[in-house]
Amino acid sequence: LIVTSTTLYFKLKKGNLVLDEGSNPQKETDEWGRESGNFFAPFDNLLSGNYAFIAQAKDEVGNTSSNTLEFRIEEVVVPEVPTEPETPAEEPILPEVPIGEPLNLSNKIVFISNKLGETVYEYFSLFLMDPEGNNLKRLTNYNDFIRPKWSPTDERISFSTTGRDSRVNTRNMRTGEIEPLNLGTEDYSWSPDGTQIAYIAGRNYKRNEIHVADMYGNDRILREGLSVIGSPDWSVNNRIIVSAVVKKFDLVSIDNAGKEVNLTENREGFYSEPKWSPDGRRIAFMHQLDDSYGIGVIDSDSTNERMLTERTYEYYPGTEIKWSPDGRRIAFLGKPDGTYDPYIYVLDLNSGENRNATEDMEGVGSFSWSPDGREIVYDWGGDIFIMNSDGSNK
Repeated sequence: LIVTSTTLYFKLKKGNLVLDEGSNPQKETDEWGRESGNFFAPFDNLLSGNYAFIAQAKDEVGNTSSNTLEFRIEEVVVPEVPTEPETPAEEPILPEVPIGEPLNLSNKIVFISNKLGETVYEYFSLFLMDPEGNNLKRLTNYNDFIRPKWSPTDERISFSTTGRDSRVNTRNMRTGEIEPLNLGTEDYSWSPDGTQIAYIAGRNYKRNEIHVADMYGNDRILREGLSVIGSPDWSVNNRIIVSAVVKKFDLVSIDNAGKEVNLTENREGFYSEPKWSPDGRRIAFMHQLDDSYGIGVIDSDSTNERMLTERTYEYYPGTEIKWSPDGRRIAFLGKPDGTYDPYIYVLDLNSGENRNATEDMEGVGSFSWSPDGREIVYDWGGDIFIMNSDGSNK
């Protein structure tokens, strides 16, 4: 990975996990030891999965530019060779919750990690704990898991496996059973009643398919032929919203029969990351004009479109937009122009205030609202934090 510049700041991410970062990496030289003016950042021993390499360069006069390269490493399947039985590995500090064991799900946090304290595990596993950090339980132990999501009814946790063939499965939190849906995607959304999942199949533009699958393995194609970016989102009114290429990236709303409406047809700019409000009446989105982004909102019937922020943010892979449970605020990951990493911003739709809730904590990862909307849980630097929704009491 090579960038021509005087100074280069780089970051390598897998999902929301930062694997490596730094500045002023190695300088490229030719066979005679002369510097070419290029920098490069080598990475070894990367496992299979999806990655994002984020680079920001600065030249001699202080001009900056940034770019993101998203890439995937495929798993190489090696034929099995009979070997002597391996010595069993030491039992982890936290044993996996046995299949079939019910759990108390009142006010719980689910997260992924491959490290607890000084113990590093072979896989990124799912963990469950209460907001005080107590009653920690390890839910999985046999693969790398990413992007956990609670179902709307809190009865299940869905998650993606990594590797050559990424799949979505669920764990029934009432029974403890793993339910192998085997949905080949990382981009998906729960239905409001928690009985179905909408997901995007296929990575080839103009060959994307929007599927709907239930918990019993029944799967149907809702819409095909759209070029979709990112995940779908499912409203309480049983409509699915996606960002899809029609003539550009627009907001496309689709009903249960596959009939679609382009909500932003013939409007300037590119629309992405759409998210329904809790009442299904509005859609929050990211909007790009030129090279900068802002957050906007539009009614479900395509009226009353307005920007909630200035377009002063740079695109950031894995950008998240999430409504508060009462629909009065929107939290999002924003990367201001000229910065390296994102912060959590909280927009108050009534007052118009846009507060940087983590201004002293650059480089925040994923986040989630508490059920009552009073707090936000987030990860920063590999640790999990909770703060009030206004950024206080971290």
